[in-house]
Amino acid sequence: MIYGIADVGSNTVRLSIYKCEGGEIRLLMNRKVMAGLAGYVRHGALTPEGIEVACQTLQGYRSLMDNLELPDLRVFATASLRNISNTEEAVGAVMAATGLRVDVLSGREEAELSFRGAIQNAGLYTGLLVDLGGGSTELVSYRNRAIQSACSLSVGSLSLFSKYVAKLHPTKEERRAIRRAVEEQLEQYVPQHGPARHICGVGGTAAPSGPPARWPTPCSTAPRGTGAWTGTS
Repeated sequence: MIYGIADVGSNTVRLSIYKCEGGEIRLLMNRKVMAGLAGYVRHGALTPEGIEVACQTLQGYRSLMDNLELPDLRVFATASLRNISNTEEAVGAVMAATGLRVDVLSGREEAELSFRGAIQNAGLYTGLLVDLGGGSTELVSYRNRAIQSACSLSVGSLSLFSKYVAKLHPTKEERRAIRRAVEEQLEQYVPQHGPARHICGVGGTAAPSGPPARWPTPCSTAPRGTGAWTGTS
């Protein structure tokens, strides 16, 4: 069977087409549109312009799947639609415009699925998974490939930029405000498990950013599209 999976994120909307055969999953095609949906959020709600961008992007993916004669397109959304006040309106608009049902993942579901996708094929058995996205950040502490705790923070690269940065580059005061917002989320929601030797970074922000200075050794066994780092946090 061949499936299309559309991921409606806060920064990008991605389409991945997979072939599932004999218990194996193989990626056939990967597309993405830099939709920047988090930039269309005003007073906690996704604007009509942002909803239209989402609809147009998904309609384009629907047309591509139809041209390839592939009927099975599944759509899910993360913080892009989870962390807004008009989730039902946006999901309904997508259904009306494209005929596609959008499954909005909870923060816990997103964290667990990120863990399954990144860790199961990597040589990492105990550590911390960090999913850095545009609208949220998921943290999963795991031991012997079993989840010890998982949480979702409502801070992401694009949502923080949109909320705190007035121009292209953040000022010193704006950087301080961003740091305070992240620290408040960490203190409130993140359980303390002691230092993690292995850090596996996934998501649109983590993959291109490379390992932080405190975790300098890349992990060669991580799947493509992730950034896995080894060190002591």
